[in-house]
Amino acid sequence: MRALGSRVDVANVLVMFVAYYFLMFGLYGFMNAFGMSHYLGVTYNPTGDSSVNLSALASVYAASVLLAVYAGYCWNERGQNPSELTAHSDRKVLSRLNLRNLPRLQVSAILALVASYAGCAMMIVFLGGSSIIGRDPSYVSTGGTHGLYWAQALIWANHWAIVVNIFSFLNTRKKKYLILSALSVPLFLLEFMLSGSKSAILFPLMGFLIVRHYSYKRIRWRTLAALTVTVLVVFAMGYAYRSSGSQTSEFGQGVASYYQDPMVLMQTVVGRFYGTDAFAIVLDTMQNGRPLLMGGSFSELLTWYIPRWVWPGKPLSFSLTFGEEFMGSAPGAGDVYYSPSLPGELYLNFGRVGLLFGGVGIGYLLRTIYRRMIEREPRRIEEVVVYAVIGPLAASLSGGPIGVIVEFMLTRIILFALLFWIAGMISGRALRQTLS
Repeated sequence: MRALGSRVDVANVLVMFVAYYFLMFGLYGFMNAFGMSHYLGVTYNPTGDSSVNLSALASVYAASVLLAVYAGYCWNERGQNPSELTAHSDRKVLSRLNLRNLPRLQVSAILALVASYAGCAMMIVFLGGSSIIGRDPSYVSTGGTHGLYWAQALIWANHWAIVVNIFSFLNTRKKKYLILSALSVPLFLLEFMLSGSKSAILFPLMGFLIVRHYSYKRIRWRTLAALTVTVLVVFAMGYAYRSSGSQTSEFGQGVASYYQDPMVLMQTVVGRFYGTDAFAIVLDTMQNGRPLLMGGSFSELLTWYIPRWVWPGKPLSFSLTFGEEFMGSAPGAGDVYYSPSLPGELYLNFGRVGLLFGGVGIGYLLRTIYRRMIEREPRRIEEVVVYAVIGPLAASLSGGPIGVIVEFMLTRIILFALLFWIAGMISGRALRQTLS
């Protein structure tokens, strides 16, 4: 495991990717082997091979893609020094971190907090007022946000604003950063109440743990266990809330059902990671003569940044059209986002060749992210924050769609760079005024 250092760095983007991939194909493939498929045989009837054979073939292909991803991650590593973070004691971690731009980062976090409040206000106004809160979270998280992408992007700025403010409090012990952190909490609750988005809670939590990991103290296995429990709780609340909307009694009943039968919760969580099924559906469809897309599913990378009010006829996201075209019998197909899985999308575009070269390309992307932001010495705090924001997103490439995930990563990077640049102008002007 040379690419991961002498001891595994659990915050390495490749490790996060593999963990997500295991849920998409390892755990779910195991369920399929015992006939507990969430979609195949329930909402979809294959026309070719049996669902068991399709699932087995999907699992074999998925394993091959994972090997290709690792090969891409290790590509051209000769002469590079893998990160030795895990070989050092926790006390030495902070001394290896460059905090020169921390004041500028702190100003940008305040700007991000303001932008996030503005994004929430825009979202509520354009959706029809505060009465939309809790009315139909599933609609808000999918069709309701068409045309409001950049308002939603402003809300996402809060995900890293709280990370910076909590880090600043731990570093300086100044109460103002604790107050700024508290100002982020209403935004998380509002984002969750608008859409039932689980990422509203999980992404900031994971971001903080990653920054802490590379700044103060490495993530321990106990922390991972606590994070796993937290993920289960958030998933339970998220799905119960989406199904009940603003009906408090139904929400309570949904949560209670998980408590009464924990297997319902496990099936709900595992059912979210349906990579084996999605890939098997793609295999069955392609075996019956559907032509390759030849990169067609990536087309939104050319148009994602164009607001829908400028281009009303802009094509819908592939995450919507995939469900409509390939999983038409699944609940909410065409209105709810469905993932083709990474291997499924690569196969859908380029066949078996796409599995090999696409996997290598994804691995090389993961390696580039880790090398540029974490391995470079001295490590800079602003780069660690960016890594903490986009690292979990990069790991979710396991599920895809690739274009959507890359678009989300670019959105966060662009917004961060813009606010960081503005903060630099503000800080520089204040410094000049002080000197004069």
